[in-house]
Amino acid sequence: MAAPLRREDLDRLREGFLGKRRWYRPLVHLLRLPDGGKAVVKDFLPCPWFLRWTYGRLLTGREVRAYARLDGLEGVPRFLGRLDGYAFAVEWVEGRDLGKCPKGSLGAETFDRLAATVEGMHRRGVLHLDLRQRRNVLVDGAGVPRVIDFSSGFTVDPEGWWGRFLLRRLGPKRRFLPDSLTPDETARLARLERWRGWWPFS
Repeated sequence: MAAPLRREDLDRLREGFLGKRRWYRPLVHLLRLPDGGKAVVKDFLPCPWFLRWTYGRLLTGREVRAYARLDGLEGVPRFLGRLDGYAFAVEWVEGRDLGKCPKGSLGAETFDRLAATVEGMHRRGVLHLDLRQRRNVLVDGAGVPRVIDFSSGFTVDPEGWWGRFLLRRLGPKRRFLPDSLTPDETARLARLERWRGWWPFS
């Protein structure tokens, strides 16, 4: 088993940075690991102190809980650990974001697999809440989708009443398999959409 990543490893293993740097966003490091694999580290430490101590710690904890609970689920990058209170690492996966895939270029199997991944997330009590942003789904050259960026989501007890309530109403059918919805599911989701309009991250 590989040794856990530490903050002092960042300079030594860094290949570059991902995304456009903004003062209020985490720095995203792309690392080349000793075993030849790659990792992505999302790091709030370079943000201004008032952001990293509040927003940064909140979102880091939120994503760590989600990725840790989903570790091993097909369609979600492997969780590689938390470096400290401001940074965590996941497996790097190559792919094109779903929003940039040409219309008609993906087969039904891609969306079936994506729906299965979201169902698996829900069985483990993880709600993403930002899959409207298609950049949060990466699709590789073989059409295999992977869900990333859980900063807008949260975790629930899938066996608790609140978890069961949410998970029944936030299933993947409407987004990926709308033709399979029953009339009752369509009515429930229409009611839910009225409430979700108040949620700023979905």
